[in-house]
Amino acid sequence: MSLPVDVVAAVEAELQKSSPPLSMWNSIVQVLKQSKLAWTAVLRADSLLVHPANRGGMGVNPHACHAKAASLMKTGWDASFLHSSFCFEVSDDPAVRQAQFSFNQEIVSQSAGLLGAVGQHERHLSVSAGHTSQFVKAAAHGCRTSEATLADSTGKLNVQALCEDAEFKKLLQVGWTWTVVANSVEKQWPQLPKLAERALNASNSTFSGPNELELCLYLVDRSKCETTNLQDVAAEATQGGPLHHYAKHLATWVTQFSNQAAFLKFLVPFSKQFGQNVNLGEDFWTSLVMNLPEQYPCLRLAFLATNFTSHRVSNGYARLLLKSDVEKLKNKKLQSLGLEAEELLYKAWNRIEASLPSSAKNFGILCLRICLHVVDKEKMGREGKTYGSLAAIYWEFEADFAASAPPAAKSSPAASSTSAPLVALGEAYDPLWLAQQKMKLKKGLLYTYDEGL
Repeated sequence: MSLPVDVVAAVEAELQKSSPPLSMWNSIVQVLKQSKLAWTAVLRADSLLVHPANRGGMGVNPHACHAKAASLMKTGWDASFLHSSFCFEVSDDPAVRQAQFSFNQEIVSQSAGLLGAVGQHERHLSVSAGHTSQFVKAAAHGCRTSEATLADSTGKLNVQALCEDAEFKKLLQVGWTWTVVANSVEKQWPQLPKLAERALNASNSTFSGPNELELCLYLVDRSKCETTNLQDVAAEATQGGPLHHYAKHLATWVTQFSNQAAFLKFLVPFSKQFGQNVNLGEDFWTSLVMNLPEQYPCLRLAFLATNFTSHRVSNGYARLLLKSDVEKLKNKKLQSLGLEAEELLYKAWNRIEASLPSSAKNFGILCLRICLHVVDKEKMGREGKTYGSLAAIYWEFEADFAASAPPAAKSSPAASSTSAPLVALGEAYDPLWLAQQKMKLKKGLLYTYDEGL
């Protein structure tokens, strides 16, 4: 269905403006409502999935869904706080529709029973209020919970106790008001769900806080523009927020050490395995990007995986690995151990990449064990288990991976092709590239450098 010419012109005019995201989105919604391409409707949570653009492609964190609900149970539920609930219709294109459902099925399959099953009857994709809607859906499905205060004697959500709050009971049984955008609008402007998600979740940052992984995914998306300077994009996206002072280091990691964003195919699903989203903080990112030798892209990834799933968290920041742990790798005595770790992680990555996200947990456990072994913190990890060597850790990974034998998976949005010069994993081991990170070099010229690299 083609959209009216005047609507297309009006929306295009708004998109060309340099308005802040929320202002731009609100203006576009007004245009769409006037043309009956957006409307309000009361929707129950069981009719909702999460849009693949949600939170930069991360979707919802199952643990965060339950943790936020536990917090709301203490203060009381209030539907008026859900006034900015927006969703898009599921696509009428069979291929796109299948991708939308598959995205949600992956999230549910990785939630370990915390989220309600995808029923194939859902008709809407949330771009805001996703954590709330998926928790209410989990309650409707009688899912298990990670929060003791929400659980019954079997470990599942105590729906009867939840419904003692009249407002929650209404949300569960009746639903609440959403603004629905027609799927023909997304077909015309595929970028609109991303704009909506960015605008609406940014407006809720006071409650949810900024997220470093979401910023990385946003930078990957923006890297598809040939003229994009990710340092500038990161600074603009975090203006006035707590990430602003070190966003440039996240941009550097995405550009130089993310394996052209392929590492995010692993890091995003694995970060949801053990708890809520956490940030790592300025000191950690600065040290990881600036102080760790360039020849350690996989070891950098292992540090990130270990801290993003840390069980030691203070005020929303991971505290298992610190700046001082990263800087241990500068010690020449650890150089051979670091190189061995890098080699094994690289070998393992090549084994598991094709089967991501199914293999994320296998590779993630390897990252945790290797990282904690290298920095001598094995006893402080989740397992509290020590290994005699990196080789022993690797062979246990091989055995576990062979036993699980995950099938090869389709590529996720996080690994889509980019136009900006993101460094591939093979390039990160190239001696010329490594030297160019230390000094300006041009091919065809002869250099003499006495101080060493």
